[in-house]
Amino acid sequence: MPPKLRTSTVEFRSLLLPPVRVSLCTFQSVFRPPSAPSATRRVTPTPSLLSPCRALHLYKTARSKTLLGQHKLLTFSPYEVAGLSRSTHKVNLVKSDQNQTVVAADLSLQELYDEHVQPGKMLYLAHNIGKAVGDNLERLRTEDKAQEYRNYAVMEPYSCIKQGSKEITLRPTRGKQLGELKCVMVRLSSPSAYFKICMDRAYQFIEAGSPVEFRIRLRGSTNKMEKQKAGPIENWRWMHDHWPHLRPDFILKSMPKGAMFLIDPVTDGYIVQFVISLAANVMPTVDLNERLWKVKKGVQKSTSLGRQSQLPKFMRQQLADEGLTDYSPDSGLPKAQAMAGYTRDRKGVAAWFSEGEESSLAKEALEGYKNLDPADIREIRRAHEQWEKNRKESDGMLPPLEPTKRYYTKAPKGRGEESATQTEDDDQGFGKGKRKHKRPHWESRGRSK
Repeated sequence: MPPKLRTSTVEFRSLLLPPVRVSLCTFQSVFRPPSAPSATRRVTPTPSLLSPCRALHLYKTARSKTLLGQHKLLTFSPYEVAGLSRSTHKVNLVKSDQNQTVVAADLSLQELYDEHVQPGKMLYLAHNIGKAVGDNLERLRTEDKAQEYRNYAVMEPYSCIKQGSKEITLRPTRGKQLGELKCVMVRLSSPSAYFKICMDRAYQFIEAGSPVEFRIRLRGSTNKMEKQKAGPIENWRWMHDHWPHLRPDFILKSMPKGAMFLIDPVTDGYIVQFVISLAANVMPTVDLNERLWKVKKGVQKSTSLGRQSQLPKFMRQQLADEGLTDYSPDSGLPKAQAMAGYTRDRKGVAAWFSEGEESSLAKEALEGYKNLDPADIREIRRAHEQWEKNRKESDGMLPPLEPTKRYYTKAPKGRGEESATQTEDDDQGFGKGKRKHKRPHWESRGRSK
C-alpha cells in the first residue's frame, strides 16, 4: 500500500506578482482544495495620511526666527472673551460625573466663577456629549442642548493622575527659565474622563514650570477650501456664553496660583488657542504677544513682495488669480527665487553643482512658470546664463542671491579650504546671526576634493 502524501501547509506566492502589497494572511494560509486563489485586500490610504495637517503652535511661532511656514497664522486674530454678565445661562453644580447629586442649582456664570472656581478647583462638564451633537454647532443652538446638558462638577489636581506617576512625564526646570512646551487639546465632545485627565495634566505641567498651550476647537468645515479661511467669531461668543468649562478665564483661574496668560487667546473662528504659564525668575525678554503679531505682519509683507516660499497650493492659486505674478500654483518657490536658481544645502551654504546638474537646475527653476510671457521666459534664461557665468568665475560657488540677501564675509580661495562664513540679513529681522562651518560643503555632501 503506497504511503500517504503529506499535504502542504504553506503556500508560496511571488512578491513580484500584482498586487505588490501582500497581507500576512497570504503567508499563513493553509492548503485548500483546488480553487481560484483569493485576491489579497488592497489597503486604501485614509485621507488623513494623504494630506497631513500640522497645527499651529503659538509659543513656537512667537519665538520663531524665520517666516518660513508661518502662513497658518494669517487667519488668526486676537480674541477677547466676553464678560460673564452678558450670559443669562444657568447651570447646576453636582458632586461629580458619577454622582449627580445637586450641590447648587441655577447658578449664573458670574456666581460659578466667583464662588466655586479657584486655583486647584477645575470645572468640567458632568455629561458625555457625542460627536454627532457636540461637533454640530447648528444642532447645539437649534435643539437647545445647553439647557439639556447643564450639570457641572469641580475636580482637584492629582485626582486623575497621582503625583510622581509614570503616566505623565514631568521635567521640572533646573534653571530659572521656563520649561518645555506642553499642549492640551479638548473640545465640547470630549468625554468627561478625558477632559479631567487633560486638566490634571495641564495643572501639573504648569506647576512644574512648563508653559501649556490650550487648543479648544469646534468642528470645522469639511470643505478643504473652507478650512483655509477664518470662520465667524460669533460662534465662540455663543459657546462661551453657554459652556463655561471651555472659557479661557475659567481655565486660567483654576490653574496654580500665580498662573498668567503667556500668550493671550487668539482664534480663527474654529479654534481658540492660548498659552498659560507661571512667572519664572527669568522670563522672555520680548513680549510674545507683540512678537506673534510681528511674525504675522512679516508674513503678510513677505507675501506681498513675492518672497514667501512654500505657500500652500490653494494660497498660491489665489494670489495668482488676484494678479500677483510672483506665485504659481505649480511651484512652491516665488518667481524671483526660481529665476535665480535658488537652492541651499542643509547647513545654509550655497550649494555647488556639478556639470551634469546645471541643466537640471535650469529645468527645475522653470518648473511651474511655463505659461509666462515670452519676455518673462527670456528674462529667466538671461538670469540663468548670468548665474552660470558668475558660478564659474567664483570657482564653483554660487553668487549672492538677491531673494534672501545672502553674502559671504570670507570667500574661499579653493575647494579644499574652509567654506565661507555666512551672514543672513533681511528686512524683517528674522534669522540674524552668523553660522560657521568647519568642513567645506562639498565634503559634507559626500564629494571628494
